[in-house]
Amino acid sequence: MTDVSRLHASVEWPWAEIDPQSQFRWNGQKAFTMSTESPEWTMSLFKTDPAPWDLHAGDTCLVGIPETLVRIIDHPEGANGP
Repeated sequence: MTDVSRLHASVEWPWAEIDPQSQFRWNGQKAFTMSTESPEWTMSLFKTDPAPWDLHAGDTCLVGIPETLVRIIDHPEGANGP
């Protein structure tokens, strides 16, 4: 955990590299909201373990996509399969 504020907790993002040629200056971090009510939290695939509101700057955490049950209720005509 690199930084924790009232609104966000930031981690070093392990799955991307900073592009020094880009016009956008990304710092290599991803911020997680501190609000469970935020769509930013509920819609994000990635979560921290422990949750961001239980972390402090300097703490270590896991970042990943939790096991999720998905139900496919329809598929387009012509898709592979019956």
